[in-house]
Amino acid sequence: MNILGISLYIFWLLLVILKFSSLPHNRRFSYQQAFFGTLYWYKNFRNLLLLCALMVLFIFAPLKLIYFLFFITACLIFLMTARNFWFRIGNAWTSIYLCLACIFIGIGTGLFVFRT
Repeated sequence: MNILGISLYIFWLLLVILKFSSLPHNRRFSYQQAFFGTLYWYKNFRNLLLLCALMVLFIFAPLKLIYFLFFITACLIFLMTARNFWFRIGNAWTSIYLCLACIFIGIGTGLFVFRT
């Protein structure tokens, strides 16, 4: 079941990266649309996939694996938002806030994963 949860989570992450790269690269870029879409949460396939993946992971996976996946996700999202900030895509303040949040999440989860 761990492999199922990991594969669903990685599939969700790949879908988010593809959506991130397919949105228009201008000032009207929306992080909400990139991560959650424009549909209601229960009609969007990516949101339901994330919920299923997290449910399987929280039930069956060890805690260290969950934190490691969050560490990888924080690093990837940091790279994507830093690229958006560098190329002036979307709102600059939103990109800065997301970069800082990813740094703090990456440090916190990294300390838990690599220290213990």
